Amino acid sequence: MGLAANGMVTCTLAELQAIDLGTGPDHSTVPTGGSGLQYCDGGTLISLTPAQALGNLINLELDPHASVYGSDGSSLAAIWGLDAGPNGNTVI
Repeated sequence: MGLAANGMVTCTLAELQAIDLGTGPDHSTVPTGGSGLQYCDGGTLISLTPAQALGNLINLELDPHASVYGSDGSSLAAIWGLDAGPNGNTVI
C-alpha cells in the first residue's frame, strides 16, 4: 500500500482538459501538453500530497457521492462518472 500511495497520480477532468485542450478552469496553471505525472493530484507540482490524494480516493470509494476534490477544486467523482452499485457501497 505504501508503494501505491507514493506512486498514485489522479487527474481531474479540469486538469485533463487543460493538458489536452488548453481550455477549462485550469488552463492557466496546467500547461497544454503538460505531464499528468507533474500536474495532476499525486504529481510533483500540485498542492495535495500523495497521502491526501489517496485519502480522497478512499473516501470516494466508500461513498461515490462524497464531496472530495482534486488540488484544482474539481470533483474527483467527475473523473470516472462514479455511481453506487446495487448494494449501495460498490463503486461502478
